[in-house]
Amino acid sequence: MGNGTEGTEEHPRRHSGTAPTPEELRKRFFYRPPRDEEAIASHAQVSELTYQLARMLCVLCPPGRNLSLALTALEDVRMRANAAIAVDDPRP
Repeated sequence: MGNGTEGTEEHPRRHSGTAPTPEELRKRFFYRPPRDEEAIASHAQVSELTYQLARMLCVLCPPGRNLSLALTALEDVRMRANAAIAVDDPRP
């Protein structure tokens, strides 16, 4: 028996360390408009690249579950890339 924070084999702790600060949570969960024309262009380029890949996948792959999953994963790629542009920019 421990203090209840170490988890078990069936229910491991999700992560260790400290909880995010309110500032970190705000950065993650609130909309951040593009900070400049460069960011706007980067978002557009990510959208165009993922769209072109999606179109090519639709040509190369037969319809079905795996194509659907590939397109869903590509949506996640687009979202994560745009989040990186919006959130991970080190400028103040």
